[in-house]
Amino acid sequence: QSSVFDAVNGIDRQFTSIHVTSQAPAGASRRAATVQAAYTSLLALFPTQSATFDQALTASLAAIAADPTETSAGITNGRAWGTQVANEILAWRSTDGYDPSPSTYTGSLLPGKWRPTPPAFANGLAPSLAQTLPWVIPSPSSFRPLGPPDLTSGNYTADFIEEKAVGETNSTVRTPDQTVAAKFWASTLLTFWHRAAASAAQQRQTTLSENARLFALLTVAMADGAISCWDAKYFYSFWRPITAIQLASTDGNPATDEQADWTPLIVTPNYPEYTSGHATASGAAQAVLTSYFGNDLPVEG
Repeated sequence: QSSVFDAVNGIDRQFTSIHVTSQAPAGASRRAATVQAAYTSLLALFPTQSATFDQALTASLAAIAADPTETSAGITNGRAWGTQVANEILAWRSTDGYDPSPSTYTGSLLPGKWRPTPPAFANGLAPSLAQTLPWVIPSPSSFRPLGPPDLTSGNYTADFIEEKAVGETNSTVRTPDQTVAAKFWASTLLTFWHRAAASAAQQRQTTLSENARLFALLTVAMADGAISCWDAKYFYSFWRPITAIQLASTDGNPATDEQADWTPLIVTPNYPEYTSGHATASGAAQAVLTSYFGNDLPVEG
């Protein structure tokens, strides 16, 4: 989305670029630049899906060529420009510090600290994301929160009791609606917000330039939200509810009762608890969409 935005913005410059500040060739087709930037980025990120991308690119270019307002020179220049922009952004992000190699992070056995959780007992997911170069915010720690509640505090006790009752696999107090909501958010976080944005854009009949900016704002905000969230997760390395409840006798809090066989409705993901990744990404997405469309536009996910 950053490649698409900088490609379109470089032809019809209306906004501050994300990374590529050079100007497109004169007469370059915005539509051709859009599809070529998207194609180049996707092919680099997901090379095994090249057949799907090739088919989509062919169909998109055929539709552009059939438009009487487009010229062959404009399409050629647009494609070259889209490729250039995508490659510049790919090169920039290749040195952002993110390490995709298998994690070796195993946390700590101290009370309150994260350690691998059942059933997989996998190492902490993507710890390098906590030190990854953000897209637009100053640093990963720019929005670091104060930290989780102390294990003997009233807030921790209240959260513990609620999670133990409501979050258990066979909870007798969780409502059907809460169960559906938990399963929904566990499975559709990122795609939901993109579908919501697309629905809103269709209702408002936004232009190509507006859509390029919308999805760039949305994805960059969510990406930086994830980076800042991971900074907090691995800085505080707070334990997960399944660990906290199964080992409650070690937390120094007499108001938390241990339950050795407690399991959650949703399998615990393999990264520290605090802060919430879902809440961070959704908060960023909601803020962008509200700023862009206002707070009174119903959307379909």
